[in-house]
Amino acid sequence: MLILAVILNCLAAGMLFWGAAQYTLGSVPADYHAEILEKEGVELSPHMIGILASLYRSLAATMAALGVMILVLSLGPVAQDAVWAQGTVAMAGSLFAAAATLGPLAIEGETGVRTPWRAGLAFGGVIFAGFLLALIG
Repeated sequence: MLILAVILNCLAAGMLFWGAAQYTLGSVPADYHAEILEKEGVELSPHMIGILASLYRSLAATMAALGVMILVLSLGPVAQDAVWAQGTVAMAGSLFAAAATLGPLAIEGETGVRTPWRAGLAFGGVIFAGFLLALIG
């Protein structure tokens, strides 16, 4: 079961790398942000677009850093059945999953615009499953 936990953790890291690439290489504002702003009648100035781009790049770097941490811990101490590493991956991943799910879910509920909360929930499910498999070992 431990090898499955490591595989799931590596999948979770890959999900983070994919998300980081989307926020690094994608349009500014993101499609769903643009749709929300259009509904509000907001026109973005070049400086506002710059602020959003900076926030997107910061989020992307954070996602990539978390992905690296999960990958390194999973291929090292988690694979060696270190409980502290399993807990660290689970806690850090769960914090990100909660923020990536609850915030966008609330915005979708308020605006009716489809947001990426489902990706946050899927990520959290992968992290949780990996943690459970690591525990039963």
